[in-house]
Amino acid sequence: MKQFKRRQNYEHRILFLCLFLLLSNISWYIIKKDLRDDEVKDLKFHYHLIVNPASGGGKGKKHSDIIIELLKTYQFHYTAYFTEFPEHEIAFIDELNQSTLRAWREEERDEAVTFPLVIVVGGDGTLHQVVERLNYLKSQAPVSYIPAGSGNDFARGFGISLVPVQAFWQIIKAQR
Repeated sequence: MKQFKRRQNYEHRILFLCLFLLLSNISWYIIKKDLRDDEVKDLKFHYHLIVNPASGGGKGKKHSDIIIELLKTYQFHYTAYFTEFPEHEIAFIDELNQSTLRAWREEERDEAVTFPLVIVVGGDGTLHQVVERLNYLKSQAPVSYIPAGSGNDFARGFGISLVPVQAFWQIIKAQR
């Protein structure tokens, strides 16, 4: 019975997170719909990977290795931050929010400015921590997500691929 209540509480938290993301001003996962391939190449991003290597029993580390190799292969600009203890992602978000992150503006598509985009590589808990912190800081910076947890309820609920390479290209091409 205790386990059922824990699962029910967890499901309520996931539901809250989903509703929060849908109803809040924080963008997640998609910056712009229906980008053509040539438009993707024109947009300049610097990807800030917040990786929880312990998520999913080590899937976070494995998935981040795959994504980092992909970033290197296609010469995308990125910085990777690896959590080393619980809630470490909060410190990364605090630092990035003060120095780098900003809300998406449509006008920036035409400018030669590099846009900072957070990509969370971890489980539902890591994503929740990042989104909650951005909300607390009243930041409207967009957040992307590559699922690497044990359950990945959020990704399943929103049609995000559980295959890291496919999830990455969903972010890059902003396709659902």
